[in-house]
Amino acid sequence: MVFYTLGSLRKNLDDSQKNEYSKLFREYFLKSFSSRLSEYTNPEIDVLSKEVLSENYTIVNSLLKGTSERPEVKIDWRVYTKNPENPLIRDLIIEGLSLARTQKEEFASILSSNDNKIDALFKTLEEFSKN
Repeated sequence: MVFYTLGSLRKNLDDSQKNEYSKLFREYFLKSFSSRLSEYTNPEIDVLSKEVLSENYTIVNSLLKGTSERPEVKIDWRVYTKNPENPLIRDLIIEGLSLARTQKEEFASILSSNDNKIDALFKTLEEFSKN
């Protein structure tokens, strides 16, 4: 999911920039996602089913249980299973919306507003993570 969100710009990054982006994206993603989950007291996720799409991809269907204050949330996990010993989450589809696609569009907007300069995106991610 990390490099998908950059679109074709990822091909132009050197190893140092890739490492920096990976680090910043993880911090951004964890802060963003955990802040949404913190609204749920004692969050519980039920795994409902799985669908093997191919040798490399599986969709895991789950439900974040609702509370008296928050509704239940359907979450589908797109899992890359080429290496069964190291499955990777490629996308979260929350109530039908792809998180990876949403992030890609948001980051593309930031980049296009800044002449596709990766440092502008780095700065935005750093600022978000600090607040």
